[in-house]
Amino acid sequence: MIENLSVFFRKGLNHGREFMTLRDEIIHVQSYFKIQAVRFPKIRQLSIDIDDSLMDQPVMHFILQPLVENAINHGLRCSENTDNELKISASLISSTQLKLMVSNNGKPISKELVRKLNDGSYNAGQNSYGIYNIRHRLKLVYSGRAYLRYHSNEKLTTAVLVLPLVDESL
Repeated sequence: MIENLSVFFRKGLNHGREFMTLRDEIIHVQSYFKIQAVRFPKIRQLSIDIDDSLMDQPVMHFILQPLVENAINHGLRCSENTDNELKISASLISSTQLKLMVSNNGKPISKELVRKLNDGSYNAGQNSYGIYNIRHRLKLVYSGRAYLRYHSNEKLTTAVLVLPLVDESL
């Protein structure tokens, strides 16, 4: 637990840089997941489906952890499933865009909430700022060339991030 906390905080600070490799972002998220798995024993399975050729791609620092946190808190912890799973995947969707997905098979999101999440009208209050923070940072860092969308049905809820590929020296 202490080792995971150490990794989580060290990767979270990222030497004050706005970008990190996807590999480092995944290491950050894995440490967060392991901490949460100790706290909530029914949260057990994290799978990563990312081709190694994408792992050195620069991505905005601290972009996946809030999505993983939401998946755990609003999907997996609330679920009656005994086979809870969180999956992170990445793929190139064009020569200029990277798609990151955080999926869980926990409690689905209502159609109305998905609509609000996707059209930007979601306002959960002062204690829920993860999605707002991501959207705000996407606009600032990627100048409107990135987006976050949600999809949910009875079997799977997915947060999809589409980011432009950047040439950032790390």
